Amino acid sequence: MFKTFLAIHASSWAILIVLLIAAAMLYSNKVIKVGTIVHMILRLMYVVMLVSGCGMLFLAIDNSGMNSFTWTFLGKAVLAIAMMGVSEMLLIRIKKTKKQALSCGLLILFYSLLF
Repeated sequence: MFKTFLAIHASSWAILIVLLIAAAMLYSNKVIKVGTIVHMILRLMYVVMLVSGCGMLFLAIDNSGMNSFTWTFLGKAVLAIAMMGVSEMLLIRIKKTKKQALSCGLLILFYSLLF
């Protein structure tokens, strides 16, 4: 079961990155309607990523207890949730044509810490 959650989780991360870039490009090119659709699909993938990540976390706790691997897992979960918030902030700022340097920097920082 862990391998299934892992495969879904890894795939959702790859899809998230592609959708984030696509939505940012659509918003910056003023294709708002299609960008909003891609943004909604991105939010759906956030849910898939969270469910698969929680499934892996609960299986890890059941199998091995609260060892150092599980604490690392919890730290990555917190960073992933923060990354989702910064991604949303970045896309909204691009959509409203505001400055997004801070959001972009935070997003790059969170991605680098997660991987």
